[in-house]
Amino acid sequence: MKNFFKNCTNASTVRFCIIGVCSTTIDFIFYMIFSTKLHILWAKCISMLISSVFSYFLNKSWTFRNTEKTNIRYLFRYYLSFAANIGTNTLINYIVFSLTQNKIPSFVIATACAMTVNFLLQKYFVFRL
Repeated sequence: MKNFFKNCTNASTVRFCIIGVCSTTIDFIFYMIFSTKLHILWAKCISMLISSVFSYFLNKSWTFRNTEKTNIRYLFRYYLSFAANIGTNTLINYIVFSLTQNKIPSFVIATACAMTVNFLLQKYFVFRL
């Protein structure tokens, strides 16, 4: 239990959460805008794509302190992990929305689940420390 709390207060975890809040805010704003005109799946995919560009650069430079120049390898790994993240996020968002017909809980639950997937993939696959 002690290690769990130590990991939760780890600097990279805290920085990831701060960027996550900012990225989620961007995602939420675009999701709400696009969902008025597009199917909920398309709205979620587009909003996540927009927020992922923001997230990539800040997580690379600030969260994981990766100073290597951005190259195809990083972008490939990032967008491969992004595909898993968007798949998790949109699927859970769609399922919860289908059950509740409410965008807000759908967004929150999907984001919470996908955040864990996203952190683990970025930490251990994209920006290996």
